[in-house]
Amino acid sequence: MWKEEGWVYVEVRDEKGPEKVNVKIPQAVVDALLAGDEIDLEAAVRALVEHGEGDFVTVSERDDSVRVWVDDVPEAE
Repeated sequence: MWKEEGWVYVEVRDEKGPEKVNVKIPQAVVDALLAGDEIDLEAAVRALVEHGEGDFVTVSERDDSVRVWVDDVPEAE
């Protein structure tokens, strides 16, 4: 895990295979989530909405990849 240019990055790799998970979260979302004495999911979601579009999670395996992102389309097309 590391911070860089307003983002928090987490990279998890399977020691026995090619699987990996990459997560990148805006620092503002992490700050909102952890601002109080308890985890504040509502504040984190508001910060995520304010941040706008982008890729946040990628899960990769040999021939497959899954992305999680936020965009401004209200529902799947």
